[in-house]
Amino acid sequence: MALRWALNEAVTRSARLQAVAVFKRPFDFKESLYLAIDEERLAGVAKDQLAQALADVTRDKFPVEIESLVIEGDPAQVLCAHSGDVDLLVIGSRGHGTFAELLLGSVSSKCAHRSRCPVVIVPHHTQSGRERGTNPTDRILVGVDGSDGSRRALRWALGEASARNVGVDAACVWRATHDDDMSLELRFPHFQRDRAEGLERTKFNLEATISELASEGPTVEIVPHLLEGDPGETLCEQSTGTSLLAVGSRGHGRFTELPLGSVSSKCAHHSHCPVVIVPS
Repeated sequence: MALRWALNEAVTRSARLQAVAVFKRPFDFKESLYLAIDEERLAGVAKDQLAQALADVTRDKFPVEIESLVIEGDPAQVLCAHSGDVDLLVIGSRGHGTFAELLLGSVSSKCAHRSRCPVVIVPHHTQSGRERGTNPTDRILVGVDGSDGSRRALRWALGEASARNVGVDAACVWRATHDDDMSLELRFPHFQRDRAEGLERTKFNLEATISELASEGPTVEIVPHLLEGDPGETLCEQSTGTSLLAVGSRGHGRFTELPLGSVSSKCAHHSHCPVVIVPS
């Protein structure tokens, strides 16, 4: 799924595609020594698997230059090391890990945290819109909260939308401090005023952010959406009707030193469409 998505993206961008297969020698924990396995044989297997994967997705002719790379090492470390030299890193949500039931594999999780370029995580069901009973639009959904991370995500989405000739849905999810007890608004009028003021302030900030960034780049239709609820959960719910979800690596969370915020992490795990995480 990830390779097919990356191929289509390369066509859209008129870019070169690097298809990377990383193999890792097995480790003998009993002896704490690498097993005596022919590295050339392992590399050959990886090369054959990569060639087959490319053959499966390039049965039709694509006007794209494709470079195949077979590298020995830790998959996440290799991909993150290469991420500083490319425009976009595309990976699947799960690989061949032992715990297939996990929503996000260890490699994709590490890349989401450490990539130096925007990283796109493609869910395993990306091509199965019909199975979900939905018809995703070509619009790009962006989570905007006014933070530097969300501004980078919106700026990236505007460039992507221009290349695709599609529109952008800029969604700001507002969450009341007392949203776990909505009865407070019924009993105390000042909670109603706080909610109204909070929504109005959030709407103003969203529109100001859109206006500022729209003036910087190409002309793209941007539709603001002011939503209520948990930011991560709400964005994932909205992702069922779009083709791509873009978020910043960090928002207004308290722990700004963390490489990945709670919202972006939740989107990486639960988005119904490919999600791009734009790093700092």
